[in-house]
Amino acid sequence: MDMKCLAVTLFICCNLFFLSLNIVAQNDIQTILLKAETQLYKDNNYSAAIATAKEGLKLNAEHKELQTILALATYKNGNKTEGKKLFDALTEKYSADKTITEQYAFLLEKDEVTKALSLYETLLTKDPNNLKALFFTGQHYATSATNLLNSGGNPQEVYSLMLKAIERFEKYHEIKPKETTVINSLISFYENLRMTDKAQELRKKL
Repeated sequence: MDMKCLAVTLFICCNLFFLSLNIVAQNDIQTILLKAETQLYKDNNYSAAIATAKEGLKLNAEHKELQTILALATYKNGNKTEGKKLFDALTEKYSADKTITEQYAFLLEKDEVTKALSLYETLLTKDPNNLKALFFTGQHYATSATNLLNSGGNPQEVYSLMLKAIERFEKYHEIKPKETTVINSLISFYENLRMTDKAQELRKKL
């Protein structure tokens, strides 16, 4: 075998070797990802999910799904400050990823309403039909309007907030027209603003 043939053979062998290593690594990552997902979403074993995610990130530090699992598990395991720090970094790094923004917003719905609202509003600029974002923001504006009204707030601000709530729930209703919770909410909103015709029209759908 001449030197040229030997070089070609060595080149092919090296490529096949590194390709096989990459396939093994990818298989390992997938196995680790499935394990971490089970620990997080099914078993609610957050400490184990953290350890598994970190194990996978040693193989691929840029693996987006494992980074997300690490952030979620860290937050749910009680270290909310670190969990938020990880999520903040993820939403900045993957700003176009709607799923990460939605997961972060959903996580904060009870603990940090203002930040959750901001995240959902950002999400709606990327995904105007996102049902979670439409429902949460609509409900938030309706609740804010009620609280403001009960505390003797500015009637114009109350009216503005109610219109925002109606806008979000109407959009939701367009996408899921048989959702009775949204229909009933819209009827209530319309009646409060004396939009009688719209309220009556919606009642026919119940």
